[in-house]
Amino acid sequence: MEIDISKKNNINHKNFEIIKNFFTEEQLDLCKKYIKNLYANKKFVYYDSEKKKENAGCWVVNHFVGRINILLNKSQIPPEFLNLLELHRKKINNNSVLDSIEIVVYSNLYGNPRLDPHIDPPTKRDFMLNIQIDSTLSWPIVQHINDNSVYHVLNNNECLPMDVVNNVHWREPIKINDDDYVVMIFAYFDDESITPYPKDWYPHPPMWKKNGVEIRKKFTEQIIENYGVDSDNFNSIKERVVKNTSKASFYNPTRY
Repeated sequence: MEIDISKKNNINHKNFEIIKNFFTEEQLDLCKKYIKNLYANKKFVYYDSEKKKENAGCWVVNHFVGRINILLNKSQIPPEFLNLLELHRKKINNNSVLDSIEIVVYSNLYGNPRLDPHIDPPTKRDFMLNIQIDSTLSWPIVQHINDNSVYHVLNNNECLPMDVVNNVHWREPIKINDDDYVVMIFAYFDDESITPYPKDWYPHPPMWKKNGVEIRKKFTEQIIENYGVDSDNFNSIKERVVKNTSKASFYNPTRY
């Protein structure tokens, strides 16, 4: 079946506005406590592309991108948080359903933090709520929309709805200090009426081929500038991560 790549799905795929004050102060405090409880009680494993399903519900240390992440289904999400997600879901696309959430922590402890230009793997995914829980730095999120690169900088307790399957997105390469961190929650919503794109469109869809070459080249140059020529030597990065994490607990209540 031929798919019209210019056709969008049900959602109004525009450049969404940032949602400020996503949580109340009390909700945000509870959310941080929930994340730290997961730190203390969930198993940590190293990234293995062959064990994605097996490692769901564990903290996955991904030294390729300098982060840890844990994927949780609806039954593992506190009811107060579910109710808030439901409220925003209805505003964006009432036909959508919450699939899962992912909690992500970027830190030098886990490698060189980076997010390369990509789309998410083609599924029935309609949109994602990109929620910044806590961060010590401003790290621009970039979306390529209608042949333009659109930059967003989130503050703590702000949310950016994103069309992560249609729009190529990435983080502007920066070098962060050892005491910096970024804590995010990604909430994923699907729509059964969507026809997924071919799987081979991941990570770069056909319409990206025209404009993506120069952007990817610039991204690589910035990565090398920030991290040095060994930025893609993932074996040495993993050795450093293993050494770092063997010296200290993954869970430290004074920081992420």
